[in-house]
Amino acid sequence: MNDTSWTREALIARTDVAFALDHVRRPVTPERARLRLEYFRVVSAVTSGSMTSQAATVRFEQMLTEI
Repeated sequence: MNDTSWTREALIARTDVAFALDHVRRPVTPERARLRLEYFRVVSAVTSGSMTSQAATVRFEQMLTEI
């Protein structure tokens, strides 16, 4: 995976969301499943260049409030 398009802030936000999704001991609800899929879509979009790391940072921060 080529992470050169990721800013430091985006990588921190990405890690925070991944940790929150994987380490919260709750049942997998449809909402949590949706958030996990969105997480992977955002990661793929930044890696492919179709989303900026700044936009990803904003979305990851929004996702954290939803978790």
